[in-house]
Amino acid sequence: AHIVKQAQDQGLRTGTTLSALLLTEEEYYVVHTGDSRIYICQDGLLRPLTEDQILDGRLTACLGRGEKTDLYYNEGGFRSGRFLLCSDGLYKRMEHETLQAELEHVSPKTMGKTIERLIRHVTCRGERDNISLAVVLKKESPQFALLLTVVTGVLIFFMVFGYLEGLLQMLRETAERAGVGSGYFAVVLRVIGIAYLTQ
Repeated sequence: AHIVKQAQDQGLRTGTTLSALLLTEEEYYVVHTGDSRIYICQDGLLRPLTEDQILDGRLTACLGRGEKTDLYYNEGGFRSGRFLLCSDGLYKRMEHETLQAELEHVSPKTMGKTIERLIRHVTCRGERDNISLAVVLKKESPQFALLLTVVTGVLIFFMVFGYLEGLLQMLRETAERAGVGSGYFAVVLRVIGIAYLTQ
């Protein structure tokens, strides 16, 4: 507020965009105003998480222009992904396919080179505006992956339980006809179960 007042006293108009991203273990939260953008690249697809607040080339919302600010909010769930925060200087002359390909293959080791290529790509096409960007990599949590595996296994077990019951009954009858005692039959089932679990 102090900066805005100083600018007004000097007859200057102020304004800045804001695109904020908060990540938790499995969710993202976005607060945004202006024409900067936040993208997520997940499962090979790039999509924006923000909406441009612009009309006929002019900002319709930003920070510092008035007492009230129109904020855009977005949230969602994710397991892993690559996030890009950038000013309009990057995306105005950037093809969606090029941006998607660069983010799809970026890694901690190649992040610096990727950012350099993105900036060079738009400056070579005549971009003179400010270019600001940040790339955030979020890998899937091992704990979440383990939980997902357990839940999936339980669901599959209940789906095939009816078939397993019939199969076990058939095996019991076959063992009885072959003269195999129930004790030996139980041991065989345990061995099979242990072998399955250790795969």
